[in-house]
Amino acid sequence: MSVVHHQANGQPESANKVILKELNKNLDDANGIRVKLLPKILWSYHTTMHSTTKETPFSMLYEVDVMLPMEIDTPSWRQSQFNEKENYKKLKCVVDLVDELREVANFREFAAKHGVARR
Repeated sequence: MSVVHHQANGQPESANKVILKELNKNLDDANGIRVKLLPKILWSYHTTMHSTTKETPFSMLYEVDVMLPMEIDTPSWRQSQFNEKENYKKLKCVVDLVDELREVANFREFAAKHGVARR
């Protein structure tokens, strides 16, 4: 009996490459303090729209747009209109659209890869 190891599709490696690039870029400015920079770099990565999916990793995972830390402390229309019960109802509706959202993102990713391959 043998164990089959499927090759990765390259997405984790691509994400790691971006994160490591940012770490190394910021390492010079931070005098080698990587641990303190990692949360900021990861937050930036997860809340930045990716060109292939036209979505942020955060929104793909949680099906909602991220509320930036500065929005939490600063009064805003979005914050003042927040209602926990209404939010829960809306999230339940969004859950039904998750598969569709992921399908659209997969299509965009395929189209982007196909467009690059044709060049």
